[in-house]
Amino acid sequence: MLEIDDLNVIRDGMPLHYHFRVEAGEILAIQGRSGVGKTTLLDTIAGFERARSGDIRWRGQSLLTQPAEQRPVSMLFQDHNLFEHLSVDANLRLGFGADIPEAKLREACARLGIESLLRRRPGELSGGQRQR
Repeated sequence: MLEIDDLNVIRDGMPLHYHFRVEAGEILAIQGRSGVGKTTLLDTIAGFERARSGDIRWRGQSLLTQPAEQRPVSMLFQDHNLFEHLSVDANLRLGFGADIPEAKLREACARLGIESLLRRRPGELSGGQRQR
C-alpha cells in the first residue's frame, strides 16, 4: 500500500499538497492540466524532489529518509524514450521484441492511430505522436 500523507512540496515557488492512499491491488491514474504538479508528485515519491513536510509510506515504511536509489520505485520518463536514429517501426519492435507477429504490431499501431508514422524518425513527430 502507498500512503501519501499531507505531503507538501514547493516547486518553482508554487506550494503543492498531496494526500491519498492506494491500497494493494488498486490502480491509480494521475491526471490534470499542465503545471498542476503531476510530475512533481512522481519525482517526490521517487526521491528526486524533496518534500517540505508530510510523509510517503510504502507498506507502512516511510520513504522520505531513503535516497532515490534505495526506494522501491521505478520511473519511465515521458521524454527521451525513443532512439532518434531508428524509425517508429524499429523503436516499436525493440519494445515488443523482434519476433512479434506482424499482425499484432499492426493491430497495436491501429489502436494508437500511428499506422502512417511507422517510417518516420522520432525527430519528425509531434509531442503527442511521440507519446503514443
